[in-house]
Amino acid sequence: MRSRLESELEITAPMVKATVSNGIVTLRGEVNTELERAAARVAAESVRGVGGVLNKITLASAR
Repeated sequence: MRSRLESELEITAPMVKATVSNGIVTLRGEVNTELERAAARVAAESVRGVGGVLNKITLASAR
């Protein structure tokens, strides 16, 4: 999960944290664009074994 975010999307650990519990991935952190937010969700959904994604990533511009 982490390697996919970093290699494909250039979203690094300080930006987004992913935790997994019972096959559900929770994404938290802050990104610059809605596209990055959506891409992180799609990347998480594409990992084998993931049963769902809670996307709690916020946009930096929303501060």
